[in-house]
Amino acid sequence: MSQSNPAKLYTVDLFAGVGGFRLALESVHGAPFDFTLSCQWEPATRVQHASMVYQKHWSEGTHLNEDIQLVLSSEEGSARIRDAGIDLICAGFPCQDYSVAKPLSVNADLKLTHWGCGQNPGLPRGSPCTRTKTAFEQFGFI
Repeated sequence: MSQSNPAKLYTVDLFAGVGGFRLALESVHGAPFDFTLSCQWEPATRVQHASMVYQKHWSEGTHLNEDIQLVLSSEEGSARIRDAGIDLICAGFPCQDYSVAKPLSVNADLKLTHWGCGQNPGLPRGSPCTRTKTAFEQFGFI
């Protein structure tokens, strides 16, 4: 729970798509989730349709339309993540078996969160599952 408001969980929405996780969590009784940051970036497209839809529906807070790998690897980006005061990360991890997403590496001194919640509509097999497990290990979840 956040230091300033123990009734709220500061939440970050990564690989946010058009906001399915956020829509679901905002409907939880008591509204315990406060979204402080979101990120949606599709490297294979010039026009970022999903990011545009997300921003149209949720214009408050920080929304990144950047490669999260580059955000996490820069000092400025790491500061933006730290400033979000994250309690929960929601992530709709890339669903392709052979995603264009790069493997995620994390600055070791960047302690992000207490909880994680993810989904992947593909079957849990092979390299996508392995990459997700590796990322969770780097974040200290496993």
